[in-house]
Amino acid sequence: MISDNGIVIPKTEAQWDDNDYKKLGYNWKAQNILISALGVDEFYRVSLCETAKAIWDALQVIHEGTNEVKQARTNTLDKEFELFHMKHGETIADMQKRFTHLINRLNAPGNPISNATATYNILRCLTRD
Repeated sequence: MISDNGIVIPKTEAQWDDNDYKKLGYNWKAQNILISALGVDEFYRVSLCETAKAIWDALQVIHEGTNEVKQARTNTLDKEFELFHMKHGETIADMQKRFTHLINRLNAPGNPISNATATYNILRCLTRD
């Protein structure tokens, strides 16, 4: 509800209409769905959240981090990609497994690596041992 000053204030329960009760029911259902999917540790992290949106936002920060954390993670992965090399005594299969894992982590946050770039990088890092 918006006051005369233009400030948003919550309605009292006496002022609720059918639409407000319907929204409350949707929120309650969403909270139950989210909470039922959580483990004990995650539940305790979000147990004080009052709305489904607050639970969702808290879980998003817990699992993905803030925008600054996401950017730092992307920068670290980019640098790891640039410096990728075959370790001494490592088999090609083991190197490929590490490289695939790195590519998958890079692609996850929306920073796709083209096949040409990945192929060039993998060929550049092979050793003749």
